[in-house]
Amino acid sequence: VFAASGAKDMIFEKDITLVFDLVDGEQKFAAFSAERDNSANCEITSSTGQTLKLTNGSADSVYRGIFSGNVNFDVMGDKTVTLHGKSTTTGTLALSGEAKVVFAAGASWRGGLSLEKGDGTQSITLNNGGMTVSSLVVGGEKLAPGHYGPDAPVEANRLSCIKGNGTVVIAPASAETAVWDAGGGTSSLGVSDAANWSGDRTPDCETGLDS
Repeated sequence: VFAASGAKDMIFEKDITLVFDLVDGEQKFAAFSAERDNSANCEITSSTGQTLKLTNGSADSVYRGIFSGNVNFDVMGDKTVTLHGKSTTTGTLALSGEAKVVFAAGASWRGGLSLEKGDGTQSITLNNGGMTVSSLVVGGEKLAPGHYGPDAPVEANRLSCIKGNGTVVIAPASAETAVWDAGGGTSSLGVSDAANWSGDRTPDCETGLDS
């Protein structure tokens, strides 16, 4: 358990796992560095949605490990953070000030992305060919599912705040599976009323036509 606070430098030189169990809900650092080969096994995690903050300043950071669990990562000030790991966290990577985050080849972020402004003041650079995230908020606006970035098929989605190669993909919400009882009154997700027509018919899975 790592529970220090305040604007400090955090340097990883050996394999280590940090589990955030914080009283004030966040950890603040001026910079952190995990550039050695063995630091690829570093893991910053939280099961309770805690936040690691890189505070205002201009010190650049490199991290070869991953973020996991439900940890959030806030990058503030005029600095560049380069990420190398395949992070599985469901938390949010948030940029403010003039912060920049570079995703190196093979790096990814599964949770949400948030940029304070959409004019390029903050930026995300994709050197990883693109990635899929749970959400994307730019300038306070939550964007609809789709492809965003320099290679987006829709010109309006080629945002200046996303650079490099590839796109940030926001996947549509997962479809729910409904159970239909052919009008028997026990269907799930409120389908039964709609299914209780006279002479119910089921779809033909091969042709897509009713049978």
